[in-house]
Amino acid sequence: MALFGLIVITGCTEPYITDAEAVVIKISPDGEKISETVIPCPDIYHTSSYIHTSAVEISGDGSFVIVQYPNKTSQFITRALIIDNNGKMIKDTVFPAINKEIYDIITLENDTIIAISIDGMFYSFSSNGDLITKNSVDEFDRNLTNSGESSNSTSPFSENSIILAGEDKKPGYVYILKISLDDGKASEIKIKIGGMPWVHKVIQTGDGDFLIGGSYSDSESFPLSRPWIAKADDEGSLLWEHKFGNVGDGFLGFYESEVGEYHIIYASSITDEKGSARDQYIEAIADNIGNLLSTTNDTILKYPSLISKDGLVFTETISGTDGGKKLHITKTNAEGETEWDSLCELEDSSATSSSIGSGIVQMADGGYLITGARYYY
Repeated sequence: MALFGLIVITGCTEPYITDAEAVVIKISPDGEKISETVIPCPDIYHTSSYIHTSAVEISGDGSFVIVQYPNKTSQFITRALIIDNNGKMIKDTVFPAINKEIYDIITLENDTIIAISIDGMFYSFSSNGDLITKNSVDEFDRNLTNSGESSNSTSPFSENSIILAGEDKKPGYVYILKISLDDGKASEIKIKIGGMPWVHKVIQTGDGDFLIGGSYSDSESFPLSRPWIAKADDEGSLLWEHKFGNVGDGFLGFYESEVGEYHIIYASSITDEKGSARDQYIEAIADNIGNLLSTTNDTILKYPSLISKDGLVFTETISGTDGGKKLHITKTNAEGETEWDSLCELEDSSATSSSIGSGIVQMADGGYLITGARYYY
């Protein structure tokens, strides 16, 4: 799934949850905790340790957060929250009509917030949390073959338009759907890839083309896959593609740097000199015409939670010496050097399990919104 705006928090399924809460933490550009907002999730289904949150920054540096979870009556609860700069929750609205998981959420330049669910529904919100419109992808006036499956990635395209991407029903093809939210028009680009590609992320590049990344499998490796990235022009012509690593490696994300190079991050497994296996992340860099410039192994023993042109951010929740929980955050720059390493105190909690720090989005001021969940058994 894409790391642009989208944050998913899950936990292992265990029986008899007595309580649960979502958490949104605001972090300064240098790693200092500014606020921590705890969002009770009452009546969560007692065998489902699952809270899904999506968060973006809104005008005035506040936060718009969607929280989703199943309750005791098996209903799917969707709440839209507005949180101010000081961490105070100033609005909490339940939307019964949104009964499918939101897989991506983005903010457009006009402060409209677009949330897209796995069933192909578009939800448009104002910056004060009100639902403005609800549309299906199929309701847009569009010139296309109607061959696309559900989209897997979205990103802003212009002031009031977006792009979606996903796999086509025809094997070996992917598609990009450009949608104007002003006039409801849409157009489709279909790209022939071959094999079996799965789209995890799409962006429009600085030179006006499109970069797609995800996983790729062929007849010899199926059902296993390997990391893959492709570039196509506005007409759908495939300009170049790369398949990285080995079969079984996982795609994590990519970004375009300030100088127009593409940094691709993927996961692999290595065995050290003592014979111990561990996961690592690998960063490959390609120029805008597809030349592979370098490949570098990580020095940090975990995967990045945020991948952006400003570098990588790693988060983990750890136990403190006093029995409480702390949030450990490490920030590297675009060259892979550690900029800062921070250990933030979290509010006291007797939660049995915690996934705080598993989701993160960067804000316009250079700070971060970090989300997660706590479960009580």
